Amino acid sequence: TTLMSFEEDDRYLIGADGSRTVLPWFKDPRIRENCRYVAIAIALDLSGIGLLIVGILCEVIGFGGQRSVVFFVLGAICLLPGLYVTVYIIRALRGDVGYAFGRLPAYDDDPE
Repeated sequence: TTLMSFEEDDRYLIGADGSRTVLPWFKDPRIRENCRYVAIAIALDLSGIGLLIVGILCEVIGFGGQRSVVFFVLGAICLLPGLYVTVYIIRALRGDVGYAFGRLPAYDDDPE
């Protein structure tokens, strides 16, 4: 059997022979621990982009006016916080100073 262990920074998988394998971002233990944040950020990003595209299509097709403004506003409301969390997670994964998963707000089910 080959024993694998995580190095201190959790970015590499160390094999029994000492070989290092860089983990893909979606297999990173820090992403798995914070899967709610990642899922919410991706959902907000995709929703915001989708709503902005619908707003642009409303303008191009000719439905314009208030209909397209509603989609633009809703798209911005979804996209801005989604991008903020996405950029924060990327910078925390890269190890940038001042960015850490521990600094994200905790949404625990059990209040302490």
